[in-house]
Amino acid sequence: MTRFNGNVQWLSERCNGWMVNFAGDVMKQAAEICGPPPCQFAAVTIGSMAKGETTPYSDLEFLFLIENEDSVSYFERLAVTAYFIIGNLRETKLKYMDINELNGDDKWFDDASVSGFKIDGLQRNAGNIPTGNGTQNQKNKFIQTVDGLVKVYEQIFLHPDPEKSKIGDMSAMLSSTVFLYGDSHLHDEFVARTSAIPPLTLRREASVHMLQSDAMKFDYQPDDALTHIKDVKKDFYRFPSIILFDLKILHGVQTSSVWETIDCLTARGILSLSAGGNLRVALSISMFARLSVYCHHSSQDDRITLLAPTQQSKGTPWGFPRKLLIHYFLHCAPLNVSTDSVASDEGRDLDELTLIWTLYHCGDYRDVIVERCRKNERQALSELDGNDDGCRVTD
Repeated sequence: MTRFNGNVQWLSERCNGWMVNFAGDVMKQAAEICGPPPCQFAAVTIGSMAKGETTPYSDLEFLFLIENEDSVSYFERLAVTAYFIIGNLRETKLKYMDINELNGDDKWFDDASVSGFKIDGLQRNAGNIPTGNGTQNQKNKFIQTVDGLVKVYEQIFLHPDPEKSKIGDMSAMLSSTVFLYGDSHLHDEFVARTSAIPPLTLRREASVHMLQSDAMKFDYQPDDALTHIKDVKKDFYRFPSIILFDLKILHGVQTSSVWETIDCLTARGILSLSAGGNLRVALSISMFARLSVYCHHSSQDDRITLLAPTQQSKGTPWGFPRKLLIHYFLHCAPLNVSTDSVASDEGRDLDELTLIWTLYHCGDYRDVIVERCRKNERQALSELDGNDDGCRVTD
């Protein structure tokens, strides 16, 4: 698996680099069409590209940092010009433009466009682009001066909404950014100022709850559902990516890719070597799967099959190679099972410290049991003495 991990990381980093450069070229072309900007600005990407996870046919999410707030109208035109250039690549389905007349079951056209490289969209549940998704409350949300965006970030970071922060609020989104085009100093200033804001108790609690919530969303226990068509992004790709993203936010790690995040968390002792290894393998397999599925379908089509012969023909779901599927389960199940065992232990309330400790050391079953021993020595010792299965995992 070491060679596989290295090859996937090499391919992933280069693919992300190519996509960043291409997005930067789009911004440069848009600026040439719109004419000289009235002030300095920086086009900055957020989302998967900023986390170093881009694959072909990924969406583009980005924002503008501008020097002068009186110049917003120019950057509105610049943004729309970029949308137009990207739309003419013919990989943007019309549904992403949120045209009411073309929605619904009675639509009269067949949208033959592939789902590929496109802006995040004008749909109501999207809009991580400079002008927002078209609703009034999001208008020009991401055309901001450094001061303005730092203030927005600080307000949300220091006063998190309990529900929004559980699924990732705007401060989480802005914790990973990558410069695309323009004046890089504006981006550097934004990163430096937001990184200097210390997390208060409320923010740490919000980050802990987000980590807990995300870890419990996935179930890797074999069952009949494995024979169904699956979604490579929702069912596989997001799990290691989300866990690493949550840990990065919780510990204030400043990294430009998920691979660097694993190295940093391991070096700081936040992840054990075992946990870091498990997450690296899981991430490599999920990256490989997503890249393979999109290339197989030549579009952003996430359909895959499990426990079935690998499909090679176009139009059919991509078949997950069985050896990789087994490896993925083996490296993800320890985290999933250990968190579930703590949460469902005879109706006991979910203990925050034990759960987070388990998450940091996913896969280390013996250590998990020892940690629980500190909370309830008699019960934990009984488990160690009488439950061979719990110990065999780490032998």
